[in-house]
Amino acid sequence: MDSDDKNRLSVIADLANARRRALVIMMPFIVIASVFAYYVTDDSLVYHMYNAPLHFLLSFAYSICGILMYIKWRGEVPYIIFAYVAILFILSKLVILTLYTPPQYLAYGVSEFIIWIYPTVTYLQLNSLHSF
Repeated sequence: MDSDDKNRLSVIADLANARRRALVIMMPFIVIASVFAYYVTDDSLVYHMYNAPLHFLLSFAYSICGILMYIKWRGEVPYIIFAYVAILFILSKLVILTLYTPPQYLAYGVSEFIIWIYPTVTYLQLNSLHSF
């Protein structure tokens, strides 16, 4: 391996660490946004009565992940836990949507579900240690 390859690999590693550090800085905003999302989506629809415990658990888990990311930002575990929490939240939203949504409100639930998928996929892409 010559020096150009070593420099390129070190730049890739530095950029991956910078992306992770940026995610650590963004965690308080993510927690606040997850709490705010509950108040935005809370209405009289039947399936939204399950949003309160789901969003509470999501905010609590994100807070724990944020603390772990701040303490051990070079480790893998907090980032993996964050991804699993987001994926489990999306799957639980899908189950609630499937079981409890009346047919006339299904479009609202599907659009809300898609809105939650997009930031999770974006996070998983940013969290990867691969180069762009």
